[in-house]
Amino acid sequence: MSTQVWQRAFDFAGEEQELRRVGGEIAPLVLEFARKYEGIEFHARELWEYVSWSKQVAPDSPNRILRLLARHGFLTYVVIDRTRSLYRVTEVRR
Repeated sequence: MSTQVWQRAFDFAGEEQELRRVGGEIAPLVLEFARKYEGIEFHARELWEYVSWSKQVAPDSPNRILRLLARHGFLTYVVIDRTRSLYRVTEVRR
């Protein structure tokens, strides 16, 4: 996705500049992971490991971006087990 698309996705009232900066850097990696794991259960740690291979990130950053992408309609996911941080991406909009 282009930088313009990401800028538009993160330009709305209430979002912090830091989240835009972090999201702009790792959101493409989170979407790439979501496409590969669409329909498959995964733990939050697996998402973090995938993203951290390319970019040094805080442990919760990929999860925050996953939630933000879902909120903006880029993907949908379900929480299978919150205690175990187990998720499943149900759809990635192409």
